Amino acid sequence: MEQIANNLLNVEWWFTGIFFIFIAKIIQWLFKILPTVTKKSYRAYQYKKLKTIKNMRWNSSAINYEIARSHAWFVVFFITCLTFLGWLAYKPIQEILNLGIVATLVFTTPIYLIEIIWLKQDLKVKDLIKYRNKLRITRR
Repeated sequence: MEQIANNLLNVEWWFTGIFFIFIAKIIQWLFKILPTVTKKSYRAYQYKKLKTIKNMRWNSSAINYEIARSHAWFVVFFITCLTFLGWLAYKPIQEILNLGIVATLVFTTPIYLIEIIWLKQDLKVKDLIKYRNKLRITRR
């Protein structure tokens, strides 16, 4: 009984209780809102992607341009990988990489960014070609 009385008079105990109730309410709100927000954003992304594909699929020049962009990003990615591979032989760079995993990830971030850009462009080209093949021969 004495412990309960001490806890009721202690400010830290009240703060801890109220703080975790507040955190629980925020988590409950996030679980309620997050599914609808992700659905809306995914549908908006799909709509935007399909709209650009619909506008480009009749234009052979635009398709060839997107294919060339995809190949160009692959070349940039490949050159970046070769550059970083060459830097691994350089002693000061090896010392930076030996600092830890975080330093290595920060140092190699350009490789990851360029790879993501290339993969997104490649996926766009594949979708564009897939929807191009679905076109009918005659227009109505």
